[in-house]
Amino acid sequence: MYKKLLFIFLILTVVSFGQSVPKSPFSNSLWLGLEGGATLPQTDYKDIVPNYFGRVTAEYFLESWDFGSLGFVGFGGMGKVSGEDDRKIPSKLAADVTEYGGGFKFVFNVSESVYPYLLVSGANITYKVKDDATGNELNKVITIGNDNDHSLRIGGEVGAKFPLSDMFALKVSASMYATSEDWLDDYWNDVNKDWYATVGAGVMVKLFGGVKDTDMDGVPDDLDKCPNTPLGLKVDIDGCSVDSDGDGIVDEEELALGTDMNNPDTDGDGLKDGEEVRNYKTNPLKDDTDGDGLKDGDEVIKHKTDPLKADTDGDGLSDFDEITKYKTSPVKKDTDADDLMDGEEVNTYKTDPLKSDTDADGLKDNLEVKQYKTNPLKADTDGGSILDGAEILRSTNPLDPKDDVESIKSEVGQAIVLEGVVFATGKSDILPESEAILTKAYYTLKDNPEIHVQIQGHTDNVGNKRKNMDLSLARAESVKAFLIAKGIDGARITTAGFGPDKPLVPNTTAANKQKNRRIEFLRTK
Repeated sequence: MYKKLLFIFLILTVVSFGQSVPKSPFSNSLWLGLEGGATLPQTDYKDIVPNYFGRVTAEYFLESWDFGSLGFVGFGGMGKVSGEDDRKIPSKLAADVTEYGGGFKFVFNVSESVYPYLLVSGANITYKVKDDATGNELNKVITIGNDNDHSLRIGGEVGAKFPLSDMFALKVSASMYATSEDWLDDYWNDVNKDWYATVGAGVMVKLFGGVKDTDMDGVPDDLDKCPNTPLGLKVDIDGCSVDSDGDGIVDEEELALGTDMNNPDTDGDGLKDGEEVRNYKTNPLKDDTDGDGLKDGDEVIKHKTDPLKADTDGDGLSDFDEITKYKTSPVKKDTDADDLMDGEEVNTYKTDPLKSDTDADGLKDNLEVKQYKTNPLKADTDGGSILDGAEILRSTNPLDPKDDVESIKSEVGQAIVLEGVVFATGKSDILPESEAILTKAYYTLKDNPEIHVQIQGHTDNVGNKRKNMDLSLARAESVKAFLIAKGIDGARITTAGFGPDKPLVPNTTAANKQKNRRIEFLRTK
């Protein structure tokens, strides 16, 4: 039994260590206590039968040391000790026990919420032994020895006190007492004396004295700069809550917030609770405050987005979608700088928010959508063979395929016959039916400003050669004048007249002569 009591005391003490060492609330104070519990006897009756006890105590403690307080205890109480043994008469026995005595108590100052203690005491006890079945007092009729009805007992007690406030405390205890006589069960044994143990609990009230500590944090009120610290929190020497986890928030505030005072990042989002509360105004209990699918820490540290806004740049796409799905910038509403917000491109126009010209037609997506009303997903909106951007440069209508005139494809040094250029007979006047082919020549030069050409005139062999030479040059000059009138720089165009000297085919038939009467387009640069 001694070993069990010592074990209980050690457990209470060890559990309490590791907490801040407070000023004892029992220092220089008088306390009145009331407790009760069960008795567990060890007598000549072989079977232990638990019964009750009750006790009133008065305890006065001296000025405490850092490690604890020494007190003087006086007490008085009563109870009953019982036993059973089929070998004895009577088989069931009960003794009414009354005690009064005193002792020394030491309360260990290791925690502000649990104070283990050790008590050594002595007492005078009187007892009346009865047949528990009939209630009749035995009066030493059946025993050997004298008729003593009192004894001394000594013993030890371990327990713990639990302060509820400056004035009240709870206590639990376990004790063991040895008696000086062997008459507790009305049987005498010259080998072993009777003894009994108790386990109990009670309440204590302070009558006067002691250190006033309203918040019970171990720091007296006259020294406590934070006299209303919640019970159970660690405090510093000034009585103010500490920051146990080093997150920038003291434990008292964490208690109010509901965060974990032993975990600097309660929600595991990569930001300390203090940073969330003080700097970013995010929720320290929710790892994704704005619900955009990104942890607050990733938003602040990695992506530089606003953890309070699901769409930091206000472009119509959540930060999560921009980063993980579309690869756009979550802090720039128009990633490709085409004057369309990323959200418009994705949700409304279905264009690529990473390409300013989704269909690569030479026009930015915003110009196609807002100005020219062309399709930003189709390079040639009208299907007429000329890209929308080229049509805008030509000043043709990208929505009308009829004005889509292809340019002439040629290499430097290559001569191409402009089929369809028709002149008045014997003159250099260009007839209207030449408009289509000359327009193609015009767009070739307009679309390719780096190209230089020579316009060459040719005739058949009919008539005076000198006149044919002059006529071929005059017709080449007419074509040049047409192109200059359209806006082509004349410095890019030279002319030459070869008359009948370079026929394509022999001038033997009317059809061949028609082929030889021509204008050629020679790229010189």
